[in-house]
Amino acid sequence: MAKLWQREYEKVTRESYLLEIEQESLRITAPTVVFFSGCTTINRHKRHIAGALKRIEEMLGLQGKTEKPVNIFAWSYRGLKDMFNVVAYHLRPNSFASKGARKAAAHILMPLLGENITYSRRYHITGGTPLPAEQVRKNLKNLTLFGYSSGSAFVQEVYNATLTGMKKIGYDEKEAKSLLQDVVLLSAGTISQPKRETGRFTTLYLTAHNDHIIRGKDLLTFAKALSKIFNRRAKKMKVKPLSPTSVQISAPVRHDMSEWKREKDGEWTQQNIKTFYPRWTMLRSHHELPHYVTYEDQQNEFSKIAIYALTNAVRRTGKPEKALDLLKPVEPLDGASYPPHFQENRSLYLQRLKAALAP
Repeated sequence: MAKLWQREYEKVTRESYLLEIEQESLRITAPTVVFFSGCTTINRHKRHIAGALKRIEEMLGLQGKTEKPVNIFAWSYRGLKDMFNVVAYHLRPNSFASKGARKAAAHILMPLLGENITYSRRYHITGGTPLPAEQVRKNLKNLTLFGYSSGSAFVQEVYNATLTGMKKIGYDEKEAKSLLQDVVLLSAGTISQPKRETGRFTTLYLTAHNDHIIRGKDLLTFAKALSKIFNRRAKKMKVKPLSPTSVQISAPVRHDMSEWKREKDGEWTQQNIKTFYPRWTMLRSHHELPHYVTYEDQQNEFSKIAIYALTNAVRRTGKPEKALDLLKPVEPLDGASYPPHFQENRSLYLQRLKAALAP
């Protein structure tokens, strides 16, 4: 069955290791990020799980820190066949929730929403008592979700499962939807359906015009296929609010790109990103996560957006007034370390966003 993981460090050697989390006893009481990565992040691929956790650490500037101000978890799937759930979600986006998504809802979200939660062997919520709205909002301000690739659809299944569970324990549907907007979701390489998800979590969607996986999904699901084909030639970034609680950012990305990596000795070096397709094929998917979470102002218009949004999300004291607030430049977390020049050119970043918001 699907599992939840954390990355810990030996205090003396600073070597990292994976720690599986007992989901039944999980209680989120401090700022927490849960990463739902792509379909290859499965239970037996420990290297992919560790890489997912490392990526969130890098985004927050906390790589290698033995003590972190944020709890970071990564979800792993039972196997590659869970990818078929993405198709099922697209057929029933307002209701479908796989068993794995119901498990995530039961262990991660429902304890923040109610007490004495009970569920069946297949993780359907069977009982519980709603918490007062004030307590729920206090709880949910600690939870930030990150969905990438197929994980961007899986996290929407988690929403469906949570909403169903809330109604099962006595929440009014309108109240339940309002409360769930206190959760922040960052969705990168999005293959869900942003325009049909506007009233859910407070969400920032990042979608590259020329991302082959997104374009393939849109063709398969007949989601404005022709416009997506023409959009692949778009030249500039666009920031489009879909609702007060959701914003979609689209931009073209380059064939090749480097990224900053911190070596064990603490030095920063630039390395070519690992491509989805083997380099010898000369094909580029433009779906690689570094395209969406980069610091490289000169290489990519998505630069710093996800970094600032994630930092704003974990530092929030309540529901963001609007999703656009997540894009504001923000100071790093205490003890965070970033590559050289990361904090420079904030004015240019703001100019880029202003231009992207223009009609």
